[in-house]
Amino acid sequence: MGIFRKNKRQFGHRKHRKLFAVLFCFVLIISLAITVVVKTMAEDVPVPSVEILSENTNYNNDPGAWKITKSAKWTDNGKARITFEVDSVLKYNSGNKLDVVMVIDNSESMWGDKMEQVIHDASELTESVLSDSANKIALITFNSEATILSGLTNDKNTLLNYIRNIGVINNTNYYQGLLKAEEVLQGYQKQENRDLIMLFLTDGYPNEETPNEIAQYQTLKAVYPYMVINGIQYEMGDKILQPIINISDIQYIADMSSLNNVLFETIKVPFAYDDFTITDYINDDIWNIISIDAIEASLGNVELNYEGSTPEITWDMSGLFRSGQKETLTIDINLNNEILNDLDNEMLLPTNKHEVIVSSMKDVPGENIDSTKTPKLRNIYKVSYFANAPADCEPQGTVPDTENHSVYSIVEISDATLTCTGYYFGGWESVDVYGLVKINDDYFRMPEKDVTFRAIWNKPSISKSLDGTAHVRANAILGEGWVVNGKIKSLAGQEDADEQTVNENITRVIRSYTLSDLVDINDDAYIISDGDYSDVPVYAWFKDSVIYYYSEADNIYLNSYSEHLFSELRELQDLSD
Repeated sequence: MGIFRKNKRQFGHRKHRKLFAVLFCFVLIISLAITVVVKTMAEDVPVPSVEILSENTNYNNDPGAWKITKSAKWTDNGKARITFEVDSVLKYNSGNKLDVVMVIDNSESMWGDKMEQVIHDASELTESVLSDSANKIALITFNSEATILSGLTNDKNTLLNYIRNIGVINNTNYYQGLLKAEEVLQGYQKQENRDLIMLFLTDGYPNEETPNEIAQYQTLKAVYPYMVINGIQYEMGDKILQPIINISDIQYIADMSSLNNVLFETIKVPFAYDDFTITDYINDDIWNIISIDAIEASLGNVELNYEGSTPEITWDMSGLFRSGQKETLTIDINLNNEILNDLDNEMLLPTNKHEVIVSSMKDVPGENIDSTKTPKLRNIYKVSYFANAPADCEPQGTVPDTENHSVYSIVEISDATLTCTGYYFGGWESVDVYGLVKINDDYFRMPEKDVTFRAIWNKPSISKSLDGTAHVRANAILGEGWVVNGKIKSLAGQEDADEQTVNENITRVIRSYTLSDLVDINDDAYIISDGDYSDVPVYAWFKDSVIYYYSEADNIYLNSYSEHLFSELRELQDLSD
């Protein structure tokens, strides 16, 4: 019995081993299948951008650390653009002597407390900087024109006198301010252990000779690449605005309570990288570059060479790129002919083979990183349709099949029609109207994403809402221009009403969906809709720095002529619905 039991146990072990082997093979096959599926899915997903971070320093914590965001997008049929955005963490230098050019906005919008605060804080800054007689300050004011009040000097009393007597007048002209800065610096020679800084302070958008200021900023950076231009956005909200970014290296936000601290922050000079070089290798199996003219850098020098047949772009910002700055490089690339001829087949197209980033800075660990991260562009996206039928009817007809189209190709919207008892078919509309460039009513340009069209169903004066229910739709159309010469103008039904002067500092235009105690429509608001075409009126009024508008209409449409609709609202930052 013992032998039998022993043999039985041995037989059982063999059975278990066979079962285990079968299970192991099954699990292995499933795992391999999952791996293949996951890999295939991952390979099918476009990668619009990648990040490369410094490895010896932490971008979230360490001064001098950096981040490179590399992205790619289609720009035309068979053409794309690679963009490098380089950002870094501030690390301040100390001990060098200073040459400071103060460029101060003294347009009319600076009137009152705002200018008084600038005068007070700029005076304190001058007192502090010129307490060291080796430092120098120049002073420029700008409005519609610009005036050099003083060239670079250490004469503290004279400068303080000029600052205390700054008045306000006229409009805002960034270009003239920067032009006078170039005049002040004419013949300036960089000296060792001296730093050149410009403080550009403004409380408004440029509204004269714009956009000349952008080219003038670029001229200053080309002639004085070592100069740090700090843009101070004063009393203009808590988000850095593009006009300030366009004319400065580093941007600061200040209000009257924080201006003093911000001014003293801006005279701290960021360290420059002794070495900062990016060498990028284009994937020449797929792409090519026509010439060096296809490459643009915001700072430094760019070279185009070849490693065999692989385009090699070297972007060198050594000695120029300072911590805290943001710089960009763009590379325009074209598909190789054999790929271009095969664009009807779906492909995932990596833009780069790899890049090498080398950086070094005083007291910061150096970097030498070779990264294979790359954006990947998909050439084909889908166009699909759905019936979007009202809940109380069953549509008849054939919904168009899903189609594949290459990016930037011209696509015809289906002319298929559907029927639905009690409704009439109103055509097809894009679900994401903001992502579609229409050529005309029948054609659009294929974007870099899938496109979905839904059917439109109508009854007389009735339309299907997004929640699937049908309701009466009231529409309103705005008049051709309801802000005229800085005033809200009544456009219908109130011919004898006085115009209401608009606060020149209006920053937002907001649709109000409820009235409550916000306004008395009859006494405080103006009709701004077109009375000939609107089912119901649209009312507008303003309070503080906000224009509100209200209507019972489901949809409010712009008039066909709305080119100058908000032209008088020069401080406008936000349109909300």
